[in-house]
Amino acid sequence: MAQPENNGHNGNYYSLQVDRPMKETPPYRVECADVIENLRMDFNEGEAFKAIWRKAARRMGNAKQSSDDLYDAQKVAHYGARMEAMSKASKGE
Repeated sequence: MAQPENNGHNGNYYSLQVDRPMKETPPYRVECADVIENLRMDFNEGEAFKAIWRKAARRMGNAKQSSDDLYDAQKVAHYGARMEAMSKASKGE
């Protein structure tokens, strides 16, 4: 499988065909950015979600050229720590 271009634009690794939806709807294509936007994720949530998405896409043979499992795991940990810090700060901790 050809590697997606890594040029800063949304690559096809951020798109997924859902052939067997959970609900009785026709198959459809979902975009990572649409999920992020429609769930109203903040920056840190969106970055962590994209890293998880890339890791899963790589497992399916649809990988971003410049990333690897360790890189994406580190991004999830970094943005997860930011989410934790912000949650604690909002509680006055």
